[in-house]
Amino acid sequence: MSKNEGLRFIGIVLFIFAVQGLIRPLFSMFVGHSLTFNLFYLPSAVSFVLYVTILTVGILLVNKTKPFDGETK
Repeated sequence: MSKNEGLRFIGIVLFIFAVQGLIRPLFSMFVGHSLTFNLFYLPSAVSFVLYVTILTVGILLVNKTKPFDGETK
């Protein structure tokens, strides 16, 4: 695995991790629970900022690296 492929893979994993961290509390809110983001037992506001930061880093890594072999843009 080349450095480019490794960075692209890390970007995809970070993106998926951040999206699930942002979406799961929204689903809980729709069924009657409070809107609380959880990341490593940090306060909700800090967790939200970290999830958005992780999402941004993941998107940047995917956009700035070359596609995998056989992947179309």
